[in-house]
Amino acid sequence: MLLPEDDARQFFKLFSALLVYVNGQKTVLEDVFTPDEFMQLPKEQRVQVRDELYEDIQIIESFVHENPFHFTSDELEIVRSWRHYLKGEFYLCRHLKKYTIFLSTSTPAVAYGVLSLTESLKDMFPYVPVLVQGVLLPFKNQIVYDGYLGAYSISFGGGVRRMLNNSYNEAKAAFGIVTSLPFDPSAQNEKSDEEKLKFYEMKTKLKSSHAKPLSSPRIGST
Repeated sequence: MLLPEDDARQFFKLFSALLVYVNGQKTVLEDVFTPDEFMQLPKEQRVQVRDELYEDIQIIESFVHENPFHFTSDELEIVRSWRHYLKGEFYLCRHLKKYTIFLSTSTPAVAYGVLSLTESLKDMFPYVPVLVQGVLLPFKNQIVYDGYLGAYSISFGGGVRRMLNNSYNEAKAAFGIVTSLPFDPSAQNEKSDEEKLKFYEMKTKLKSSHAKPLSSPRIGST
C-alpha cells in the first residue's frame, strides 16, 4: 500500500531537509544544497549523507532545536520520532493489501508492516522473498522505509522458503504484525502469549491431521 500522496510529499520534504542539515553539519558533500537540489543528486551521494545521519542520530535534536526550515511543531515531532529508526537486514516475504511484510533477521523474528512511499514495493520487488538492507522509520503512527533499499542478489530454495514462512507465522503469533515504532520484542503482552499458544496448538493439530495412521500388526501362523 502506498502512502497517500500528501503524506509522501511531506515525508520527502522533511527527510530531505534533515539530510541537507546533516550535510551542512558534517560536510559530507562540499556544496551547499536546498532540499530540492539535494534530491536531484545521484543516489550514491545522497546515501553517503543519509548514512551519516544514522551514525549520529542525536543530530536530530539539534535540527529540531534550530528548526532551520521553519517547520511546524507537528512536523518537528515527526522528525524527532525518527530517533526510533530500525536499521538492518530484512526479508521482504509478503505483499499484503495494507502493507509489505519486512521480516527481521534477528532472533526472535519480528514481522513489520511497512508502507510504500511513491513507488509500490510490490512493483519494485514482485518476486519474494528478497533479502534487503534498509532503514524503517515511524511516520504518523505507521512504518515506512527511508527511501533507500539495497537488495541482495540471492535466490532462495524451497527449504529456505519454508523456514521463512515458519518464521513469519511464529513472529505473527508472538507479536502480531508490528505497524508502529519503537517496538520492543521483550515487552510482549498477555495477548501475544495467548496468540503464540494458539499458533502452536494449531500447528500441532495440523501435523496430527497429516500424519499417516500406523498399520495394524499382522499376526501370522507359527
